[in-house]
Amino acid sequence: MNEELMEEQSQVDPQAERFRLRGEALEAWYRQNAPGQTPEEWEADWKRKSAEQAKTIELFTWALFVLLTIVNFVYPFLSGAMVGVLGLWVVLGSGSPWLRVAGAAIVTFVLGFVQPDLMAFLVIIVTTTACLGYLASFVAAHLRRMPTRLLQFSLSDIAAFMFAMAAGMAMLRASGFTLERFESPEHALLFVVAALMYSLNVLFAACPILVPRRYRGYSWIVFAAVMTLIVMPIIEDQLLKMLHLSVEVWIPRRHDDPMRVSTNPEVVFQHFYFAIKVRPVGGQIGSLILSLHFWGALLVWLMIFMLERAGAFHDVDIAKLTQPAEGPLD
Repeated sequence: MNEELMEEQSQVDPQAERFRLRGEALEAWYRQNAPGQTPEEWEADWKRKSAEQAKTIELFTWALFVLLTIVNFVYPFLSGAMVGVLGLWVVLGSGSPWLRVAGAAIVTFVLGFVQPDLMAFLVIIVTTTACLGYLASFVAAHLRRMPTRLLQFSLSDIAAFMFAMAAGMAMLRASGFTLERFESPEHALLFVVAALMYSLNVLFAACPILVPRRYRGYSWIVFAAVMTLIVMPIIEDQLLKMLHLSVEVWIPRRHDDPMRVSTNPEVVFQHFYFAIKVRPVGGQIGSLILSLHFWGALLVWLMIFMLERAGAFHDVDIAKLTQPAEGPLD
């Protein structure tokens, strides 16, 4: 890890410097930052304050999820971001894997039970985001030479993830979702592409969470913003043109008056991603899709950073990283 990266991380998280110091340098840090306290007293006080802060943030996080769930029944545009964050939490989170899987499954079912197509859309997002997040965590750790949040899998983890796959299939079957619901193959293709693009947007917006905070610099935030607000809208615009998908046929119309746009949430939800991007004027990217990316990114950042401060994501065990490996003769 180079010096510039270490300095950048120290500016983001002042505690990161303490975790890297050893010996006399660490003692000097305590004398400067904890006058009148022994290192043990400072550590105990810091852990107590961190635990109290985490409990407070945890309450706000639960309140936020409840509020977003209620709002989702009126405007189902937030559900994809919520289940995408839960997909990352399933593979990178702390605590029992069974509780994480059960929590993600329950939230996905509650958000999507009003319509089979929405249920399928959310299941694709939460599954894809979890798989991509797992792979991206390894890639980020390798490229930046940082520890990863991932732990070694246990049999309980494997069983929990197998249960998650079975639960996803069961929810799809119980919802009554079938491919016959689509009017044409183009509709089905647009549906799948929209879900995959939504998953990528959530992953890019949440990429700072792939590594622990003490190893994270400002470059992660900049990368997330550039990919979510600039690169992905351009890719989606070109992808629609390359696939020759017409969004006009996906603009929701009222059954009693086809000339008017429907405002029924059960009709609108299928169209909230790509179909909200009306035909661009003069080849420019639609302002609506940019607005959707902006507010979606803010929502993802709000949720992941609140979850992180509440201790919902697994952190690196510094003691294990600094201890020498034990051989069979030790």
